[in-house]
Amino acid sequence: MKNTLLKNNFSRYLYSRLPQQFYPGYYTYKKFRSLISATEKSSDAQINEFQYFHLKKIINYTWSHVCGYRELWEENNFNPEKLKSIEDIQLIPFITKELLRDNLDKFTNKNLKSIKYCTTGGSTAIPFGFYEQRDNQYIENAFIFDIWNRKNNKLKLNTLTTILRGAKIDNGYHYNPRSGLILSSYDLNPDNVKLYIQQIEKYKTLFFQAYPSAIYLLAKIMQDNNLKLKHKFKSLMLGSEPLYEFQRELLNKIFNTAISHWYGHAEKVVLAGNCEYNDYFHIFPQYGITEILGSENQPVTDGNVGELVGTGFWNFATPFIRYRTKDFAELAGKKCPQCHRNYRLLKKVDGRAQEFIISKSGKLISMTAINMHDDIFDDLLQFRFYQDTRGVVAFQYVPKHPGKVRVERIYNGLKAKLTDFDLSLNQVTEIPRTGNGKLRFLDQKLSLQNWGFPLG
Repeated sequence: MKNTLLKNNFSRYLYSRLPQQFYPGYYTYKKFRSLISATEKSSDAQINEFQYFHLKKIINYTWSHVCGYRELWEENNFNPEKLKSIEDIQLIPFITKELLRDNLDKFTNKNLKSIKYCTTGGSTAIPFGFYEQRDNQYIENAFIFDIWNRKNNKLKLNTLTTILRGAKIDNGYHYNPRSGLILSSYDLNPDNVKLYIQQIEKYKTLFFQAYPSAIYLLAKIMQDNNLKLKHKFKSLMLGSEPLYEFQRELLNKIFNTAISHWYGHAEKVVLAGNCEYNDYFHIFPQYGITEILGSENQPVTDGNVGELVGTGFWNFATPFIRYRTKDFAELAGKKCPQCHRNYRLLKKVDGRAQEFIISKSGKLISMTAINMHDDIFDDLLQFRFYQDTRGVVAFQYVPKHPGKVRVERIYNGLKAKLTDFDLSLNQVTEIPRTGNGKLRFLDQKLSLQNWGFPLG
């Protein structure tokens, strides 16, 4: 067993020393990095032409090869000949996670070579799997690395990083010569954080990949226990979850470095990341077509919140065409005035469908609207909101020191913000993680399909 482990580690080490052009999928990756670079400052007309070409391509292919879409479109009086301009995308009926989940075979072309089965992280509590082509991950890497390199242009495919995402590791950490230092997100406590700091100081990777919730808890334990890190990362790369302002403030204080943050999901229909100069999400037009739609399915204007509906250009196995993400965002303009990329901007992703609470009057309140950067939480190690009844919210918390929580102070602070709710506070021994190791600030059990209520 030990010899096998040594051989595997040695093989990974040799692999990590290879030039990146020898990595699987490198030429697909390079092709798309070049595409992004060549088109990021294109004119409106050029972007429209590019998107219309690739929209027609995926529509024509899907019509011919994916029977579920063809049946759905025929039922709704749509066919590819009706797609005369990019605006005609509105003629295409929406699809949902539930529709694809319940009819996956009909919405998949399994005759393609090199396809694989993938699953989502389950942020909307709907289990879901689909198929994609092998090259889709290499294409994804090209877009993600473009975001990462906006803050620091030294990242390559073979760059080693520190990773704090969904891994559960028996002794808390593992060093992989191929990818870097991997930390368990399930074992964040003062003793293990001391161990993590020792390992970070030992390996000194330049970059830190993490779930925002996991690295925030790491930073909070460091702050509460006066634990210092001498090594300075060049950048934190945070994704797969919202990054709340209270988290960003603590991360800036503890790590004092650049933060790359992006919005995306396993289905690969919408991808957006911040730029060198600001924290607006810049939507990649080369990735697919992103619609931001209001409660009547109309495009929203700047400053308004709508649901993100995505059409991906690059997955022909299980295509996603007008896919309702159940994620909400505020549109902030057409072009970044600082980096000059001609990308539409999102001021914030207000929350996924399961990141709103419903008041007694039926109003949706985003978790971002609740200021959790407040000293009323100083007595707590972790906390989470829970809702299974309209207008009723439970605040679950893990104390730093049992018996030393100023409960009335927390209650009064929250109640001032949640006036249209019945609120209770419940001490728990732990806040459970999702299956992929994330910590959610809201466990929402209610269905939010009627999301057209006014937003708070």
